[in-house]
Amino acid sequence: MTPTLRRAALVALRVVVIGAALLFLLRGVDWTEVRGTLRSTNLLLLASVVALNGGMMALKASRLRLLLGQAPSFRSCFLATLTTSAINNVVPLRGGDMARVWMLERHARITKSAAAAVAVVEALFDLISLAVVAFVGGLALHEQRWAVGTTSILLGAAVVLMWLMKRMNGNRAFESADKPVANGVLGRIRRLVERAEPGMRALRKPETIAVAMALSLIVWVFEMGMVMLSARAIHLSVGPALAIVTLLGINLAMALPSMPASAGAFESGATLVLVLSGIPKAQAIAFALLYHVIQVVPVTIAGLAVVSRAGLTLDRLPAPESAE
Repeated sequence: MTPTLRRAALVALRVVVIGAALLFLLRGVDWTEVRGTLRSTNLLLLASVVALNGGMMALKASRLRLLLGQAPSFRSCFLATLTTSAINNVVPLRGGDMARVWMLERHARITKSAAAAVAVVEALFDLISLAVVAFVGGLALHEQRWAVGTTSILLGAAVVLMWLMKRMNGNRAFESADKPVANGVLGRIRRLVERAEPGMRALRKPETIAVAMALSLIVWVFEMGMVMLSARAIHLSVGPALAIVTLLGINLAMALPSMPASAGAFESGATLVLVLSGIPKAQAIAFALLYHVIQVVPVTIAGLAVVSRAGLTLDRLPAPESAE
């Protein structure tokens, strides 16, 4: 497939996903009830959600620093995490992820390939921990049994990918540094692995894997709390099991091509899960809109404020000192 056809196919897929999401959200909804539900929002509980979101960002920054061998400062990791989310909220095609590659190259002294590799490792930790918790949530909810099969597939795929990265990185550690590099496809693969190696180095240490997995599980506990508090803010009762399955639905929907900040897909994923649990569609949409806004707006404002002072790739922050 030519690049032009590939771009056209991606645009067509994006239009289909957005159209389907809007059709699902707009059809048969009493918007007067949605507005009424949102007007009754408890602002104090929303402030608690913002605080939890900040704590979750700190946990992700700690995990990133751990995976990078403590090379960058916690401040750099936190600001990179914050600004990446903010840029992704306003730029299509996940432009924040590209900016983070440049941030880590400067502040962690690693190659762009290694920065991309550590992002894959983080995503795998997130996927494995979400799948484990959502599997338990799906078992607890008879109407959400779809989550059991879905998380089983996701967990299996993520574990296999993690094992492959760990094995590839482990083999690389025992290769001779003066071994001649082959030409052709194998040579290109080996050179890519060499550049990406710092981003996978943490997988050599079982204790690092254990701590990273524990941090990932705590991240999802924070997210569960955010879902439950956001629902409580509009007088909607959502327990831990439904909260984590809702997060699973949101993240599956966000994997599809959509608008910046996954607008439309995010709301559709959350609404569909809640409706399956018997929550009226108007209340489910009100929750989805509220939860999305409270996640996106504070992070975007804070992240863009950081970008305005430190630069798009945090290049105005002090560079880390070179190791002696």
